[in-house]
Amino acid sequence: VIDGLNTVSEAGGILASDAVFIRAVAFLQQQFEPMGGVVCRVGAGIIGVILPGTRENQVIAAVNQFRAQFDAALPSVLQRVGVPADRVSTSIGLATADEQTFAQIKGSKSLTAAATKAAVSAREAGGNCLRTFTIQRAA
Repeated sequence: VIDGLNTVSEAGGILASDAVFIRAVAFLQQQFEPMGGVVCRVGAGIIGVILPGTRENQVIAAVNQFRAQFDAALPSVLQRVGVPADRVSTSIGLATADEQTFAQIKGSKSLTAAATKAAVSAREAGGNCLRTFTIQRAA
């Protein structure tokens, strides 16, 4: 989730918020497509990345690298519309399941719902952070 897009839109219009969104998508593609990831728009200001067969620690490292690149690029985009860079951030939700736990849940919709809950948790924690949800095996 890209936090602060409404602020950008109010200050610079929809094209300014689109520029921030597009920049985020470009960095996500650069970071995750070489890992076999698929970047997709989930909703307004919400971007999903699907990474089958990738370990959680690899994803977390890639997320941190994405956030560093995105945060470094923000000032140049935002100064044009007069929005301080600290008004835009990312709230990232990560849901993971291995083959056994994925078989226990009801497919990709449940995994997407878990990732969404994790992203909402990150946003509710003040944003600019990563929250994870790992699907556990039933006892």
